[in-house]
Amino acid sequence: MREETTDDTNKLILDRIHRIEGQVKGIRRMIEERRGCYEVVKQTAATAGALRSLGVVIMERHLNECIDRAISGELSREQLVGQLLDVFNRVSA
Repeated sequence: MREETTDDTNKLILDRIHRIEGQVKGIRRMIEERRGCYEVVKQTAATAGALRSLGVVIMERHLNECIDRAISGELSREQLVGQLLDVFNRVSA
């Protein structure tokens, strides 16, 4: 994978993490302020969706890296399949 692409992806991931951190802090603040359940649940659902989206971006990067390593011979077919299954099982659980 090209270094520029990795840098761009890292920035995207870090930006998403920063937003998620802000969302989690917002939920804590809402609880401390005794805000209504509807508002808290709505924000919690939005945060969960942001985490799922982040997971997809990270998984895509990992899959691309695995495939690049397999093509270059750094990773055997068995290792590639094992890593792909492991990632799939963790994300789908």
